[in-house]
Amino acid sequence: MLIAALLAACATPAERFDRRANVLGFASIDLQGAGFHHVAYAAGPLERADSLHVYVEHDGTPWLDLTRPAADPTPRTPFALELMAQDAGPRLFLGRPCYFAPKEEPNSVCAPLLWTHQRYSPEVVASMVAALRRFLTLHPFRRVVLIGYSGGGTLAWLMAAQVPETAAIVTVAANLDTDGWTRIHGYSPLTGSLNPALMPPLPPTIGQLHYVGSRDRNVPPSVARSFARRHPEARVIELADFDHECCWIERWPKLLEEVHANVAPGSLARVAASASPTTSPMRTIAGLDKSCSLRSIASRASTVTTERSQGSDTLCTIAAGVAGSRPPESSAAHTSSRLETPM
Repeated sequence: MLIAALLAACATPAERFDRRANVLGFASIDLQGAGFHHVAYAAGPLERADSLHVYVEHDGTPWLDLTRPAADPTPRTPFALELMAQDAGPRLFLGRPCYFAPKEEPNSVCAPLLWTHQRYSPEVVASMVAALRRFLTLHPFRRVVLIGYSGGGTLAWLMAAQVPETAAIVTVAANLDTDGWTRIHGYSPLTGSLNPALMPPLPPTIGQLHYVGSRDRNVPPSVARSFARRHPEARVIELADFDHECCWIERWPKLLEEVHANVAPGSLARVAASASPTTSPMRTIAGLDKSCSLRSIASRASTVTTERSQGSDTLCTIAAGVAGSRPPESSAAHTSSRLETPM
């Protein structure tokens, strides 16, 4: 037992991550991107299915402290991987460039800028898209739902327009306005990264569902509001009892039911196409959890309604409005040397 514990303690973050993926029953695969190698994991029936869920992990550990970039940014605490474990259909965990590698590859082009300031750069996005295209060549799916946690949600949003099969983008505690996020925390700007809030709107055929926690201090709801002001076609749902880490994994099965209901072929696209500054694409959501109230972050509408959850006496407050915002992921520009802050 002692030897096993010592071996586990000596394992690299990538090795521990891989062990967890294996425990969850995921099959490891290698995908070539645009100049980068990508570690990925697949699960579920990959044949004879119509839709694929693609999960993107948070930023992990870009920095050791205020001045020293990490040599290995691989997340010490998986979140998107655990969300994927709660899913049941065909799904792919798509690793980011320079993450999840057990050791440095020969002739590697990985450098700290790629997981610090340039973590959402065009080069990173292009390689993620190329790796996903490689997978879709081997396993053709007509529809793809991109799902990203924290900084992974940032990348998922940036990928969406470049993947023709994208039917919807779902983000969880995502940094959708990177400039606003760095200002809030006093971090250095993410020079070289793309900011979803400043990007052109996604095609109306791509539905958007963005979950944020009202108690999130890492990516506060104000980041989502900023994104929503620039992207009124997006839908943002704020969960009152959630923060950046709690309680996404535990309640993901229930949230997935909402996702499935809203990303059925054409559902979000029809809603987005019909949305206007005075009409909301938000559907009334009730009964997610007896302790949880839900509300959309309204960017232009301010109508507030209160409904009683079906099957319980819990009141869920829902503020209807057109919204969408973009918060980042993993530990932003600078992260603590003691704690990994998923972003």
